[in-house]
Amino acid sequence: MSEVWCKVPSSSANLGPGFDVFSMALSEPTLFIGAKFTDSPAPVEIDVVAGKYANEISLSPEKNAAGIAANLLLRKLQLNKHVKIMIKANIPVRKGLGASGAEAVGAIVALSALFELDIKPMEVVELASSVEPEGHADNVAASMLGGINIISRLNGKLDLLTLQPPTNLGLVVIVPNIAKVSTESARRVIPSMVKMRDCVRNVSQASMIVAGLLYGDLGRVFRYVSFDYVVEASRADAGVYGEGYSWKTLLEEKQTLLDEYNVALTISGAGPSRLLWYDLYENPENTPGRPIDKAVKLVTDNLEKHGYKVEEIIYTRPARQGATLVTF
Repeated sequence: MSEVWCKVPSSSANLGPGFDVFSMALSEPTLFIGAKFTDSPAPVEIDVVAGKYANEISLSPEKNAAGIAANLLLRKLQLNKHVKIMIKANIPVRKGLGASGAEAVGAIVALSALFELDIKPMEVVELASSVEPEGHADNVAASMLGGINIISRLNGKLDLLTLQPPTNLGLVVIVPNIAKVSTESARRVIPSMVKMRDCVRNVSQASMIVAGLLYGDLGRVFRYVSFDYVVEASRADAGVYGEGYSWKTLLEEKQTLLDEYNVALTISGAGPSRLLWYDLYENPENTPGRPIDKAVKLVTDNLEKHGYKVEEIIYTRPARQGATLVTF
C-alpha cells in the first residue's frame, strides 16, 4: 500500500459539566489525513493539500499535531521510515472543535494502515492523547470512536465508554471571530479548589445527562447539559469566551434558550465556538419559524452586540462513527 487516507470527525469536549470527561464526535466539520512513503530527509513531512483552513495549519512536524503524533509513533515502534502526512483541513482551527486531536488521530490511523500495524482503537486514543495539553483524551476519543464518550482513568489506566446518542439529537456549531487563547491558558483560569456545593451540583448534572442519553430523554439532557458552574463559569468571567461574556451574561442567554426554544447551549471545549443542542422532532426541516433557527439568531445577535462576527454556522449531528479509512 503506497498511500492511505482516513476521514476524521471534529469533536466537542466537556459538554457542560463534564470537563475532561465528556466528549462528542460531530458529523460536520471533518478533516482528511493521508500518509505515504517519501524520500524526504526528515522522518516526517507535513503537506497541507487542501481545505478551507489550509492556511492556518502549521507545516512544522514539531508543531503540527499530526506531525507530533507521527514522530511519536515512529519512535515508539522504532520504525526507520520516512513518511509524508497530508492534510485536507476543514475543521476550524483554535475554535474548540478538536482540530488538533483529529489531526493526531488521523495520523496514527493512516500510518497504522500504511505500515499494516493494526493498532487497536484504544491504543490510538492513548497515543493521540499524549499530544494533547495535559494528555486529556476527550477530543481524541470522540474523533477515534465516534458517539458520545465518557473518559476516566482507573489506577492510571485509561478507561472509556462510548454511547450512541439519541437519533433525534440535532446540533448547531456557531463559530465566532473571537481570538482563542491557547488551550493551556484556558485551563489555567480554572480554579484549583472548588466549593463543595458546586462539586455536588456538577456531579449531579453530569449523572442526569448520562441518564437522559441512555433513556433518550433529550429534555433532561438539555436541562442539565446547559449549566457548568465551575469551568464554564470561571472561563466566562476570565473573558475566555469573549470580552463582555461574563458568566452572568452567558447564564442569562442559556436560560432564555431553554425557556423559549427548548435549546441547550454549551461552549465547545475551551471555546470560543458555541454548540446548540436541539430536538429534530420539534424542528422539522424546511419549516418556517423553527425554534432552533430562532435560537441561532439570538446567539448570533448577542455576539454581534458584543462586537463579534460569526464566521460560520454549521448545522450538524453527532457522528456515530469515528475515524475511518477512505479512498479517493
